Amino acid sequence: MYEKVIKTGKPIRFENHAAVVGRMYEVHAFRIEVPKKNRVGIVFNDITDRKRSEQKILDLNLELEKKVQERTFQLRENIKELEEAKAKNEAILLSLGAALVVVNKEGKIELVNKAFEKALGWKQEEVKGKNIDDILSHDEVKGIKIPFTERILSHSLLGKSKFRNSGEEYCYIRKNKTKFPVSSFFNPILLKGKIIGAVEIFRDISAGKESDIAKGDFISLAAHQLRTPLSVVSWYTEMLLEGDGGELEDIQKDYFQEIYNATGRMLEMVNSLLNVAMLDVGEVIIRDEYTDVVLLIQDVVDEQKNDILEKEINLVYKYSGKLPLINIDPKRLRMVLQNLISNSVKYSDKKGKIEISIKVNDKKYHQMMLLSIKDNGFGILTESKKKIFTKFYRADNVVQRSTDGTGLGMYLAKNIVDSSGGKI
Repeated sequence: MYEKVIKTGKPIRFENHAAVVGRMYEVHAFRIEVPKKNRVGIVFNDITDRKRSEQKILDLNLELEKKVQERTFQLRENIKELEEAKAKNEAILLSLGAALVVVNKEGKIELVNKAFEKALGWKQEEVKGKNIDDILSHDEVKGIKIPFTERILSHSLLGKSKFRNSGEEYCYIRKNKTKFPVSSFFNPILLKGKIIGAVEIFRDISAGKESDIAKGDFISLAAHQLRTPLSVVSWYTEMLLEGDGGELEDIQKDYFQEIYNATGRMLEMVNSLLNVAMLDVGEVIIRDEYTDVVLLIQDVVDEQKNDILEKEINLVYKYSGKLPLINIDPKRLRMVLQNLISNSVKYSDKKGKIEISIKVNDKKYHQMMLLSIKDNGFGILTESKKKIFTKFYRADNVVQRSTDGTGLGMYLAKNIVDSSGGKI
């Protein structure tokens, strides 16, 4: 080193171990200009701690890179699964027997299915991106054209109605200018509580037989293609929330909770639609047996326990003496109680009161049981009382305060009670 520095005149810098075991030094050797003499200066700098820190950083970088690679792989797998789920959902929608059209917030068409194309003669590539009023602008009630702003679909985009049947006979005009009557229902599409679009499903009701076939197809499709995958999504999401797939970050828990809640609402809607469809086609079989209504009510209340506690609802029971068993189908009565009690919980304000009373009326109903569920919640408007048992009907005061609900609960309750020989 000395000879090299003297010969070249250039300083040398290198790293080496010194006599002290386990230490690393940085060495600088340089020529000192002294007349007629060769002199070399050497400086030692202990760089052990720096080297260890550099190695730690290197190790951390390698570990981080490994985690990034693992996370990237997992994200790719998740994206692949989401894409497959999206494709499957679109396939389900496209295969629906009823015509379906999805619009964005501005009312522009984003998706139509094969039944829509068949019913109207328009292909998806012809209508995608166009305003729905340009394609379905000739809907009429009793021969009077309805402005787009007055259509239920327009109301759905504004959050004024949700999943409500038209209640009137609409007529749409096909591409070839022929007219046909339809029965429609609508639903706003929500993302994080905000309306981002709406979906309309309609059927040609000119042929009763075709309507029955479409209804049967819908029951089969909903049972096998909607309920099962929704249940799977719900189960796996619940497992993830409980930490079965590893510890989740707070933001991930929030996202999965939103998925879990939305899936629950979808399952509730699908089950209600299936029950209604089975009632309409007469597939519900009543199997009566002697039932303890008090125990049945307690089971239903226990199902609502979390919501009751969260809203701090005061639940009061009023039973008159020892109540007899009643001969009724417990499964169907449970559905009635679930709808009535859940409505009371859902539409009650915080710290509200719900009163459940049961008594046996000997004189008027000949040992029939009178069950009453009363709350001090939103209430029912006078003009709505004649319509509350109508399919898909939701009172305006409820729609304004709560976007949840299908308008099927009271319809189901009345059909079940009526078919059981009771009154509601």
